[in-house]
Amino acid sequence: MQMTERKARPILFSGEMVRPVLLGDKSQTRRVMKPQPVLVDNGQTWDWPKIIKRVGGHDISAASWAANLKDPHVKESCPYGKPGDHLWVREAFYVDLETDVFYHADYSTHDALAAFADAGAHWKPSIHMPRWASRITLEITDVRAERVQEISEEDAKAEGIEFRGSYWLGGKGTLQCWPTAQRAFRALWDSIYAIPKPRHVTINGKKVITHYESFPFSGKPGTFTFRGKPHIVTSNPWVWAVELKRNEGDT
Repeated sequence: MQMTERKARPILFSGEMVRPVLLGDKSQTRRVMKPQPVLVDNGQTWDWPKIIKRVGGHDISAASWAANLKDPHVKESCPYGKPGDHLWVREAFYVDLETDVFYHADYSTHDALAAFADAGAHWKPSIHMPRWASRITLEITDVRAERVQEISEEDAKAEGIEFRGSYWLGGKGTLQCWPTAQRAFRALWDSIYAIPKPRHVTINGKKVITHYESFPFSGKPGTFTFRGKPHIVTSNPWVWAVELKRNEGDT
């Protein structure tokens, strides 16, 4: 019997994502699918270039696409991996002179962060975390391709949305309160993905902004203008919904 190779890839998590993982409250993550599929033939057909391997660039009718999402080849096309693969989490961190690793997510209060600042600590962004400093490894248990608005109440809870007794918290770095986990997830999503992000090219050794893009939960899609550049808005984007479980070997 041929054994399937298990791969390990890095994945970026914010502090708001790390904390529920450590508490055992986060078992799903959603990431924007890139490139996004586009509707053609007057909105009757989805074109999925370079996304689903089995499709091979061929158009799939909107009516039959839901059935095709159940195909196992869809799971194999996810850039984050397929069921059984591992994801090691990159998060904001600091390494002191004795090579002890400190994690920003563990020090969320103003006083705690101020103490680090007074000590001359310089937090490094998650993108720079090396494998040896990572403390969390997650195993992929399932992968789905869906629109972000398809998230259910139970899915939103599995995303690690925090419950405060009578309301749900949503919105990165805010104390917004919502009556459902689904609504709180929407606020959290928009606090990350509705903000215009610059896209660059390098010309003569210099990075130049060509356009901006954002992927809000809802709203009007299209191309607008932001800071004098085109701003491409893709509302209700297609996402990879990845289900996870924490590796028992983590400390």
